[in-house]
Amino acid sequence: MEKIQLNNQPFYQDKISRELPDLWHKKNRFFYEREREKTSEERESIKRIIEIIQEEQANLGVSVSSLKESCFHIFQSDNHRNSGKYDLETNTIWIAGNSSTIIKKIAIHEGIHAASYKDGEIHLGSRSQVLHFTPQRVGYRGGSSREMLRGFNEMVTEKMTQELVATHEKDLNMNHAEIVAFNKKSYPKHLAILDIIIGNFTTTGSTPSDIWTKMKRGLFTEQIFFLREIEKKYGKGSLRVLASMDSCSNVDLQPDIFNQSEIYQAIYDFFITTNQQERERLARKILDPHWYEKYENQNKKTE
Repeated sequence: MEKIQLNNQPFYQDKISRELPDLWHKKNRFFYEREREKTSEERESIKRIIEIIQEEQANLGVSVSSLKESCFHIFQSDNHRNSGKYDLETNTIWIAGNSSTIIKKIAIHEGIHAASYKDGEIHLGSRSQVLHFTPQRVGYRGGSSREMLRGFNEMVTEKMTQELVATHEKDLNMNHAEIVAFNKKSYPKHLAILDIIIGNFTTTGSTPSDIWTKMKRGLFTEQIFFLREIEKKYGKGSLRVLASMDSCSNVDLQPDIFNQSEIYQAIYDFFITTNQQERERLARKILDPHWYEKYENQNKKTE
């Protein structure tokens, strides 16, 4: 493996273009300046993690991704900081963890993000010669500036991560107590909302297991029509509420809601209540006036 020196900092390059260190440095100095070489044990663990993700994709009946161990980069943890990121521009995974178990869990979460990446496409319209562009996607997250369904994407990814960790923690030689403690800090409010959405499908044509499988499959494919089942269950416009969670720059949230916990609580309450008037009140609180008007118009069409 080749080691590059840039600004007196080592960058361990695994078949990555020489232009990449400059891009990394500009995008995220914290990660770049603390990179370290992976140990042999970490390399083997990452290879196994890739196999686990690919096995899950095969079980779901979707195309198996071509993840590579060289895409995973590990960094010194700063003040016990645990964090990870999948960067779609460079197709690289950045991991900072304060223990072997935490590093492996983050690698699974970010590896799922990487496996769910879909290239953008330029194509001709079916009835004209006008060019259309399908943006890059990571799971349910689109490449548009509004970046809707960002929170939903994290919900599904983290729930899937925790399932895979529970199944393979012995295989990966992970510490159970550390997993339990870290899981409590990993998107707890997101998962509470997701569990409510999934659990309520016991009273419809789809079971919780059915809808969860569709969610996992949709993460890796364009098969997301099942989202209409959520809207059918919770009413027209409910997808706007779900899509607003963690949306880019909170463009779909009321500017007077500054507390993120209040936002999550309002979205949770929206999906747990069965009272349509209460849902409308919460939607008004969650969505900005422009998007609430669209929500309201959708519901009027059903009256």
